[in-house]
Amino acid sequence: MFGWFGKKEEKSLSFANGLRYGSDNTNKIIPADMYQKVSIAFTCVEKIACQAESFKYYVKQGDTKFDKHPLHELLFKRQLLLGGQSVFGQAIRNLLIAGEAFALRMPYGDKSKNIGRLQPIFKRDVGKNTRNNNIVVSYFVAYSGQSILLPIDLITGYSDLIRISLYSSKDYNAGVSPMEAVGIEGALIDEVLRWNLTTLKKGVKPSGVFSTDSSVGLTQQQVNDTLQNIKELYSGSANASSGILLPNGIKYNALQMTSSDMDFYNTTMLTMKNVAMAFGVPLPLLFSDASTLDNYKMAIEEFILQTVIPIVEDIIGTFDVWYNIITGDNIKTCIDLDKIDGLEMKREIKSKRMIEFVKNGILTPNEAREKLGYEAFSEINADSLFLPSSLRPIDMIDGEAMPTGAIDDNTK
Repeated sequence: MFGWFGKKEEKSLSFANGLRYGSDNTNKIIPADMYQKVSIAFTCVEKIACQAESFKYYVKQGDTKFDKHPLHELLFKRQLLLGGQSVFGQAIRNLLIAGEAFALRMPYGDKSKNIGRLQPIFKRDVGKNTRNNNIVVSYFVAYSGQSILLPIDLITGYSDLIRISLYSSKDYNAGVSPMEAVGIEGALIDEVLRWNLTTLKKGVKPSGVFSTDSSVGLTQQQVNDTLQNIKELYSGSANASSGILLPNGIKYNALQMTSSDMDFYNTTMLTMKNVAMAFGVPLPLLFSDASTLDNYKMAIEEFILQTVIPIVEDIIGTFDVWYNIITGDNIKTCIDLDKIDGLEMKREIKSKRMIEFVKNGILTPNEAREKLGYEAFSEINADSLFLPSSLRPIDMIDGEAMPTGAIDDNTK
């Protein structure tokens, strides 16, 4: 009955464990390769990451707002050791590509020391020691030519290795990226492009076929002369749309693009749209034929609100929890929504709504200013409700109040 509290079996997983690309590896493409070789996947990841990096961030502790904070510096400051990238930029890309993102505290191993910096770690370089296959008790990390064992506090979850993960339906200790969800689509795009490239290199598909009846024989000289005449008399732009006269019973059959050839294009476009859908990138941001000025503006807003912000909040929220365990500061990293360029339309609509609320006595000026992110006025009247002077009670519409209980003849 109390066996659960006894010593549990611990299992060590290899570094490669967790790199799952479906049960059928023959029809998959590795996410890291898909990012580098499939343009639509690269574009989706970079659009999300670049949009997230363009946000302005601040750190809040209670009612105090910090534009610069130690955690802010750790996450968003570009590091020369990372090739000019930030830890946050690396984390969001790793999360989208591999389903998991890791960052190693430097120096590691001594919680009492200040955090010098954070070092992003690839998923392939992280292993997990599990207990009964469902509780991760420690990590081991391949870094700088050595294997580092990093225990996990099973009460707080703290470790010198920060792990951020997307949800996996098969394993709570692993994450599945959008890149894995569209692995088959990525392989299909890759195969179609390779097919077309190989066909182009070999040039084996002619524009037409010349044939003769079996009873009509042609010498090699006649064949050469016929081909030379066709090249001289019917080839080139000067001879475009000219009729052709073939001697000796020769027949010409033109070859056109078949429906199956057309399916290559249609299939490629469909799979590319599936990839975009998995990443949550609206089509008007990717394909010009799906974009107009109006739906582009709406797509930008939807992209920021429905895709980028939720991913960003997952990442910075995890870093906040990890940092608060160390310092006990209870801080929160926030996105400055008022400084996001793509949300002007949303802010304009909200501003007009607040103005109408003030005009119609629903909100006070200070309440409206608070909702718009402005400081309150100190004047007393700014906390009062206002109504248009032209408004009168309905029973005063004729200039004098109706007697109580009186009934208008028109309402009988």
